[in-house]
Amino acid sequence: MSIRRKTLAVVALSALLLSPVASAQVVTASDLSLARSVSLASDSYLGGLDVADDGVVYAYSNLGEMIFRVGTDDSVARITTGVYHADTFRGDLRIGRDGLIYRVPTTENAFPVQRFAVDGTRQSDLVRLNDGTQLVATSMDFDCQSNAIAAVRVATLYRVTPAGVVSPFPSSYSFENVDEVEASLDNVMYLAEVPGGTDALMRMASDGTVTPYASISGANLRASAVDFSNGDVYAATATNVYRLRDGNGNQQIDDSSEWEIVMTGSDFYDVGYGPSAAGGGYSLYVQTTTALHEVRGLAVPSGDCGPHIDDDGDGACELGLDGNGDGDCLDVGEAGGAADCADDDPTRFPGVTELCDGIDNDCDSSTDEDFVTLGDACSVGVGACATSGFLVCSVDQLGVECDAAPGTPVPEVCGNGIDEDCDGADEPCGAGGAGGAGGAGGTGGTGGTGGVVPTGGTGGIPDAGVAGTGGEPQFEGDGSTANPSTASKKIDDGDCNCRLQAPSGRRPWVWGLGALLLAGLSRRRRVRVRRR
Repeated sequence: MSIRRKTLAVVALSALLLSPVASAQVVTASDLSLARSVSLASDSYLGGLDVADDGVVYAYSNLGEMIFRVGTDDSVARITTGVYHADTFRGDLRIGRDGLIYRVPTTENAFPVQRFAVDGTRQSDLVRLNDGTQLVATSMDFDCQSNAIAAVRVATLYRVTPAGVVSPFPSSYSFENVDEVEASLDNVMYLAEVPGGTDALMRMASDGTVTPYASISGANLRASAVDFSNGDVYAATATNVYRLRDGNGNQQIDDSSEWEIVMTGSDFYDVGYGPSAAGGGYSLYVQTTTALHEVRGLAVPSGDCGPHIDDDGDGACELGLDGNGDGDCLDVGEAGGAADCADDDPTRFPGVTELCDGIDNDCDSSTDEDFVTLGDACSVGVGACATSGFLVCSVDQLGVECDAAPGTPVPEVCGNGIDEDCDGADEPCGAGGAGGAGGAGGTGGTGGTGGVVPTGGTGGIPDAGVAGTGGEPQFEGDGSTANPSTASKKIDDGDCNCRLQAPSGRRPWVWGLGALLLAGLSRRRRVRVRRR
């Protein structure tokens, strides 16, 4: 750098840091308001600007060859110098999706696409453009696939991929007067030209077709910014900032019914779009040759780069399928077919397997349609543990399961008709244990104790010789089975070997006692007769 250029740089920096805040411009749109004005004075006009995701603005000073950082607290700091520039050309910078500052210098014929960290640290160049002719870079911006589109004041516009691969942009338009490139939805680019070229703002479609977009009599539309929430374009002339809204969708501004002035003033040089410094919305940033003005009131964009862009990389766009894998659905035959219902979610797209998760995964406008029993009544557990519920999505989202939980088993109570231990059956009570045997010598045995489940039976009838229910049977003296309704006993009195049987329902000892009494009386009669 020459002594003169160094001196001018020092003067420019001193002026920027010490000058008072520039006078506010007038915002004329009722839905917008001027939020702040920050001085960026220098000895020459400022170049382009861009806004990072955190609301910090980075601006380029042409003569000083510096990049400045304007904080959300209105602080201004120089982060780097030596970004070469030819004063007769605009100069611009952009924030890439990787968070780096990209810059194309204007004083090198075979120029690099330079990269800087946000603190000003120089990074490795992305690529050096050189087609064997004198190239003077003026502007660049990124399409939805992060390809840099660079204008270099020759008839050819260049595309540079994130990997540094350079190719001419396919178009028959002559780009030698293009001074600014501004990206929009669906890879559309808006082109502003220097005085001497067209004063209109041009629209370049993704296929390279260039057509006039907006023309305002007597004004050179020198810069533009796009509101990605609705596609509105803000274009600046030297004294006005316009809002351009294509109301009928014919891809051009037909007349004054489709534009309005949103800000008036002087020395408007560039416009940018990004998060508001105070948060909670987006703003339009208007740069003059000496100041930065933030105009607040824009909506926050969804992050969608357009309905024909595959934002989430799943092969489907909101309108169409990406047949060649280039990240968009703009090629011939790609705009038709199924649509991505969630272009910010790479797990949801037409043809994917539907999950049971309450979400339309395959974008067929139905939710969980493959799980036909979802919501049906169900039950789990048996016996007293059975509970009811409904079929819900399983944890792995591949099927359904009952949302009920079985009850807790408790010890079984037999014979009550309830399966308390939840083993599938009510346990029956036992038949009873054996009763006690009848007593010997005609005396009925003591009744057996009532059985305890499962071995006991009912007790025998005391003194009757009747076996208890379920007990062992009684036997006659000769070993034969006794009649269960009677008791019998072998009686041996020397003269008689006979059986005495008690009638049913009578006690056998009564009959035996009667027989003994009769025998005794008979003997006494015999004795008396003899004595006589």
